[in-house]
Amino acid sequence: MGNAARHINSVGADYFIAVNIDNQVDVFKRGEARKIKTLEISFMRYSLVVDDLLFIGTEEKTIYMLETRTFEILDRMETQHYVFSIAALAQNIIVCG
Repeated sequence: MGNAARHINSVGADYFIAVNIDNQVDVFKRGEARKIKTLEISFMRYSLVVDDLLFIGTEEKTIYMLETRTFEILDRMETQHYVFSIAALAQNIIVCG
């Protein structure tokens, strides 16, 4: 990961995600010094975990919804502007700014 990592976010107790030098999202398992996976998501600005779902907002005007065990992309949602924050209002309602 080194000095190039930015936007580091926790995904439960077992994983964390970080933007790498190529502006893609890397997944790491806590306690291990190796990358688990690089996601096909660029320019992450903010993320939020709700139950077993991970939401990642990007500078590319997109919110991605992923499963937190496999990090498989389940859905993509386009936004009007880049996503700089995400909050859960209820279990099935999220808002982004």
